[in-house]
Amino acid sequence: MLLFQHADYKRARDAIHNGAKILKIDDYKHLTQRDINFYTELHGVKFISCNFI
Repeated sequence: MLLFQHADYKRARDAIHNGAKILKIDDYKHLTQRDINFYTELHGVKFISCNFI
């Protein structure tokens, strides 16, 4: 589980460093709410859900 969390954390961080402002939450399933709040507050990133069909 920790490996998954680490991989998602790194992918999110890399995307943000590459200038991403909107990330699909579905792509980062193992991020905790705390992680999401951290990125949102620090980088102004929006996480959106893509569950609609």
